[in-house]
Amino acid sequence: MKYGKKTIVSLQLLEDVAKQVSKEFKVGIRVMKDKPVLMTEFRVKGLKQIEKVQEIERRAKALAEAWNIIKEQEKGAGDTKA
Repeated sequence: MKYGKKTIVSLQLLEDVAKQVSKEFKVGIRVMKDKPVLMTEFRVKGLKQIEKVQEIERRAKALAEAWNIIKEQEKGAGDTKA
């Protein structure tokens, strides 16, 4: 649902997509407890600079894919309501 310039999605959709993408990309993506925000983190101790960059890229791709899935599902839900 659109509200001004913001898109509002259900918390359940966020959690489902986070689980799906976490499995697909083998990264830990979760929804924050106090805000409907997707987040991921990793430990950098012992990683070389290139490994850090690769890990950031992998997680960024996973988060981007999560938002693409959410956009598609919300678009599909909006089409069925119209």
